Amino acid sequence: MSAFDSVEWTRITDLIDLLSDGECHSGEQLGLSLAISRAGVWKYIKKIEQLGVCIESIKGKGYKLKNGLHLLDLKKIGGLLTPLAKDNIAALDLFSIINSTNTYLLNQKNIRGKVCLAELQTEGRGRRGRQWVSPFGRNIYLSIGWSFESGVSAAQGLSLAVGVAIVEVLNQYQINGLYLKWPNDVVIKNSESDEYKKLAGILIELRGDVSGDCDLIIGVGLNFEMEIAHGIDQPWISLSQVSEHKLPDRNTVVAELISKIIQLLVGYERHTFAHYRESWGAVNIHMHKRISTLQGKELIEGVCCGVTDEGALILLKDSGETLIVSGGEISIRGLS
Repeated sequence: MSAFDSVEWTRITDLIDLLSDGECHSGEQLGLSLAISRAGVWKYIKKIEQLGVCIESIKGKGYKLKNGLHLLDLKKIGGLLTPLAKDNIAALDLFSIINSTNTYLLNQKNIRGKVCLAELQTEGRGRRGRQWVSPFGRNIYLSIGWSFESGVSAAQGLSLAVGVAIVEVLNQYQINGLYLKWPNDVVIKNSESDEYKKLAGILIELRGDVSGDCDLIIGVGLNFEMEIAHGIDQPWISLSQVSEHKLPDRNTVVAELISKIIQLLVGYERHTFAHYRESWGAVNIHMHKRISTLQGKELIEGVCCGVTDEGALILLKDSGETLIVSGGEISIRGLS
């Protein structure tokens, strides 16, 4: 899918704004508002549908955008950022369509404080290169560039700490069953069982020296109001499905996420993950439960006993031996 030119994108966003209330609008009304013909309205309706946005065509009445749709707005987001975030953001970019917000920052120099947002990703990815399904205008796709002076070791446990930051933001919205799954998932747990569904994912990518300057990109994908999605190979859920109260729009949530994550990053080299360890443990979905970990080809079972000050998983094996799981090809699943 290719990006639209500036004129097309302006017409598309104007049309989406008119339809964002979820009400039915006639082609004639839309044409008058946009100063284009009814045929032109139909043309841009089709372009919006190319983005995967469902627009109902109701005979004799016009067009209706199911559930409405409010686009991200850099001016609104910028106005909602905390003073600390504003002071530490070097650039705030928003794309209608992009391959990946993380890739965009990885391809740039001097990324500290650069923030990238997108309405749609064509090559969104999660941990181990897995596809991150990224439909248009329904979720949050966010990447923040940063740097540490003390090398890659300073980033130990960072994905877990970012998870804590996300949970702190989402807790404002009265979300029940909000937990973290090691090392990089935010999940919603069923109150009547141990089943859980993925709400958000975190992807940290690094470049630089072991002991020198290190650049990193913090990528966050949050299911905000996703509807039917194909290509997802695990249970998932959207924020709109689990909030007990009306949610603010995506612009507000994006600004709160950026502000909270920047606050974390500013002090992370000094505090390290040890500062967040207790908070992470309080929402560890596998705490004191039997799990299995796959390290390479070896499957190991035991009881999850939390994480270390560096963010490594602590597993008590049946033999009584304690195993510290810190990296590699690892998957975690609950057993009981």
